[in-house]
Amino acid sequence: MGITSDDATAEKAELAASLGFPPVAAGGLRPARVVVELALLDITLDATNGCARRSPFQLIGPTA
Repeated sequence: MGITSDDATAEKAELAASLGFPPVAAGGLRPARVVVELALLDITLDATNGCARRSPFQLIGPTA
């Protein structure tokens, strides 16, 4: 789970990990704007194409 925050703390990383997501620091609040826009794109594509909630894209981190 990408964590975007100007005050990224160990608590936020622990919360992500407790939910089963590997925490990844994604920078300050500026990258958060991109994440919100991607979510809006996802919702818009689903709504305009009559799809049930499903994500047409996935961000994948290192696999090694």
